[in-house]
Amino acid sequence: MFVTAFNGARDYYSLPQALHEAQLLERHITDLFYPNILVSLLSEIKRYNPALEIRRQNPTLPFSKVYIDLRALQQNVRIRLDNKTLQAIDRLVKVDKALSLRAAIIAKRTGTDLFLHSNYAYWAFKELPYARKYMFQFHPIVSGVSTLSKNDFELHPEVEWSFRHEIDSLPDEHLAVERRDE
Repeated sequence: MFVTAFNGARDYYSLPQALHEAQLLERHITDLFYPNILVSLLSEIKRYNPALEIRRQNPTLPFSKVYIDLRALQQNVRIRLDNKTLQAIDRLVKVDKALSLRAAIIAKRTGTDLFLHSNYAYWAFKELPYARKYMFQFHPIVSGVSTLSKNDFELHPEVEWSFRHEIDSLPDEHLAVERRDE
């Protein structure tokens, strides 16, 4: 059995969904996830407001398998209200850490293993040094993306602006040591 954790609807919840389907998911830890009944209600509202986006849910991942970490949710609300990039990045690292530590607590309490996305593994892995740990690396070449994308940036400067504002694209001095050492 595994505990997973990440912020948002990463990859439409593919990892926890696959583990659930294989009956290997103990719990998925996140900041916000809508139960199916709320999604149904929002879908009715969407008929009248097509611009409404319903994220943070997956109909095949039961709400009972999800743990919403309120500390992470609070930090995420602050990020949405704050447009200052570096402050938002500091808070995002706090969200990741809160989710990671909650995953460690639940894994320890239930005697299960950890299967965490990169950016969420460092703190939980450190808390449970003898547990079985797996990391899903979704940005395998973070430090090399800028170099590889140089030609694309020259052809499409609007893409470069967007890329430069991604947390994983910031220079190392702006990233937490944990991210580099994970």
